[in-house]
Amino acid sequence: MDTRIFVMTHKKFKEYKGEGYEVMHVGRALSTDLGYSGDNTGDNISGKNKNYCELTGLYYIWKNIDCDIVGTCHYRRYFLGEDKHILTKPEIEKYLEDYDIIVPVAGTIEMGDNLWEHYKLYHKPKDMEITRDILLEKHPEYEKVFNLAMDKRYINYANMMICKKEIYDEYCAWMYDILFEVEKRVDISDYDDYQKRIFGFISERLFRVWLSMHKYRVKEAEVDIIEDVEEYEKNLLPDEVSFGERNKRIWIYCREGINDAPFIKKLCVLSQCFVFGALGYEIMLMTDENKPHFKLDENGIKEEDYGRYLTKKYGGIWSDAYNFADAGCAAGDFDFIEEAVKNAPCSKMNSDLRAVYDEEDYKKKVKEYPVFKLEEDHSVVLRVFDGRETVLGYLNRQVEELIKNG
Repeated sequence: MDTRIFVMTHKKFKEYKGEGYEVMHVGRALSTDLGYSGDNTGDNISGKNKNYCELTGLYYIWKNIDCDIVGTCHYRRYFLGEDKHILTKPEIEKYLEDYDIIVPVAGTIEMGDNLWEHYKLYHKPKDMEITRDILLEKHPEYEKVFNLAMDKRYINYANMMICKKEIYDEYCAWMYDILFEVEKRVDISDYDDYQKRIFGFISERLFRVWLSMHKYRVKEAEVDIIEDVEEYEKNLLPDEVSFGERNKRIWIYCREGINDAPFIKKLCVLSQCFVFGALGYEIMLMTDENKPHFKLDENGIKEEDYGRYLTKKYGGIWSDAYNFADAGCAAGDFDFIEEAVKNAPCSKMNSDLRAVYDEEDYKKKVKEYPVFKLEEDHSVVLRVFDGRETVLGYLNRQVEELIKNG
């Protein structure tokens, strides 16, 4: 699928080099060449950048770019996935199977009772009044939605969005038709440089109105300000550990992600997240979407070795997604995990949550911690029950109880 995410900038920066992302120099007609593709070729309004801000880039994409999915973000503002990494091309395409458009999480204005009052506090109120008049002249059906949106305190900032190109084109045609008419009716000759960015400010309010009017399935994604992409991505990875050093971290590989996992698998993963989380463990849930961040394929790591590799590098213990953690065990049985993890050398940890102990030590421990059993190699294995049996058994018991009670 042809997915293109444009990162708008007016200055040199450490660009994100993820698949599908490309930098666009907005206001290129008014500045020196930064070495990026500009918004000043073809049908463009690059020369209006001081008044339209990133909207000169949006206009260029509307008029000159042909693709399946298109998105816009800024040189230091990016959409984030659920794991806090910059949203990847596969994640975007996956989201848009269930949603029509991705937008920033709506922010709440800090000053003013609503968007009207907020605009009056920070900008020229007559400009928004003119915008309203033009909107209702062209689209009278928007009156109720406009009034409702402007009476709220929520706004999707930054003119950022990701969607199919036809939806993007529809929005741009609607928005620029209004803004170009506003431009004809307002006089900004005595505005300072900040207030001259009028159309960028107005468009953020119009975007909220447009979203409210349409019945699109909207996905709100977090946006973060990232000055150094490489440093940001690096800091999101777990801290590496020295040989023999352990920590309270549980690794679970649920390739589909919790939402799309089969019912039993979902319950098993959630049970582990609940029990281990309650015990203070950091849950490292790896999926096929976020797996590339750990560079397993790049390092030639086979799936059967994921647990050994990750626990050796980042510490913690590896658990099968179909393990079912019984909340009853959390009363004390899992305390032994901490001791096992702390004392076992990295080379002896494996994907079965094993920590090697001698047989006598095991016999002593197994009496105190009956959730463990002895393997032939005298290693201790956490007996977290196989959820495919445990959960089904639990559900069957619930059904039997319901039948019994009528």
